[in-house]
Amino acid sequence: MALVGTFIVLTGIDGCGKTTQINRLMDELKKMGLSSLSIKLSTVKLASYEELLEKYDHEFYKYSKNSHRLLFECLSMKEKINQYLVPQINTCSFLFADRYLESIFGISRQYEEGQKIIDYVFDGILKPDIAFLLDTDIQKAYNRMLLRNSISKEEITSKEVLKIMEHYYKNEFFFYPFTKIDGNGNVGDITEAILYTILNKGESKNGII
Repeated sequence: MALVGTFIVLTGIDGCGKTTQINRLMDELKKMGLSSLSIKLSTVKLASYEELLEKYDHEFYKYSKNSHRLLFECLSMKEKINQYLVPQINTCSFLFADRYLESIFGISRQYEEGQKIIDYVFDGILKPDIAFLLDTDIQKAYNRMLLRNSISKEEITSKEVLKIMEHYYKNEFFFYPFTKIDGNGNVGDITEAILYTILNKGESKNGII
């Protein structure tokens, strides 16, 4: 089935400005008369463990019991993509995702059979037309999170975790390429650069992004 809309992923460490940019981009596209939607798959609830086990019972026998949790997470994500995300693409010009498969790929590295499961479950899965990595200074991202949450430092993602996430995005995730954007600049300039790129099918403005 041919997909109508353009699928765009914004990713990066917590506090890098993904949600802010998605909201701004949708506002700009609306002014142009172009339809858009946003999705965060981590918040979508579909099949339970029992339902997936019943549907994919034969798959669980292929892997050790230690890997069943990862297999469940991968199959659950696959269901979300095929049942929820793909249909949404056909209802709008642009579909934005606040992260996509990056988190689950990160989890897979903790399992001996992780790569094998990833390769099997996500073979042929929908990939973004364009994916942006908001490359943001860790201290700046951390400060944004403090302001956004209005809670104590102990209750939010630590700088150490942000450093691990940063390393992963920059060095270890290769399932689909990212267009890296300097997330430390003016919010409006970042929106303009992303907007230009998605409207021109991946071409950056003056080579800047």
